Amino acid sequence: MLCRRRAQAVFAGLIAMGSAWAVFAGWVLSGRRPLFALHRVPAARIALAATVVTALAGVARAAVRSAVPPT
Repeated sequence: MLCRRRAQAVFAGLIAMGSAWAVFAGWVLSGRRPLFALHRVPAARIALAATVVTALAGVARAAVRSAVPPT
């Protein structure tokens, strides 16, 4: 049961990241103007947030797995 909840949490995170990119793309495309450098700032923030969350989750997962004695 715990594995299923973890999987659901991971998929929820992936859906949140994908939704953020979709909302940003919709906002940029709805303007019907050229893509300026200012649009790169929110894109970079979304990418940084996704990278940090993924990295922290991986480190936490590795720390938990290494703390458990092998059986």
